[in-house]
Amino acid sequence: IDLSYLERLYKGDRARVHAWVNIYLEELPILLARMDTCIRQDDAAGLVQVLHDIRPQAHYLGAREMHDILERMGSEARSRGASACHRAHWSFGPHARRLSDRCEVVQVCLTRHQEPVEIPGADRSGSPDLSAVIRIALADDQHLFRKGMAMLLRDMADAQVVLECANGA
Repeated sequence: IDLSYLERLYKGDRARVHAWVNIYLEELPILLARMDTCIRQDDAAGLVQVLHDIRPQAHYLGAREMHDILERMGSEARSRGASACHRAHWSFGPHARRLSDRCEVVQVCLTRHQEPVEIPGADRSGSPDLSAVIRIALADDQHLFRKGMAMLLRDMADAQVVLECANGA
């Protein structure tokens, strides 16, 4: 696991990295269950979508081998169907479990050394001045990306995320 991408994204803010890893740990079991269902039901389109949702997470965590397996599974699902991914799925499982285990260790380390997050632009009561707030709607098919972006924007005193959705429709 390599957190350098997340550290750059969140400018070294351990609390944000911690929050993102926590979201990842909550989302992964749901995505893996969807992946299993798609393979069992030979749902290639559904599997390709799940792989599309997981692949950036592997990239953000620096899990290159896992990312490569997901890429191969996507190609296989598009060309031969979801059931053809059964073997690749078995090789993916141990990588996902190891990555989750490492993320949990990272969470413990981040928790022990976590620094408080200050909200820029907050007054003494801790509330931002909402008179000139930019209202933002986030639309992206990557759930984890949306959550991470919302986390960044929520710390901006002059921005407010008012809507999150999977697409612009």
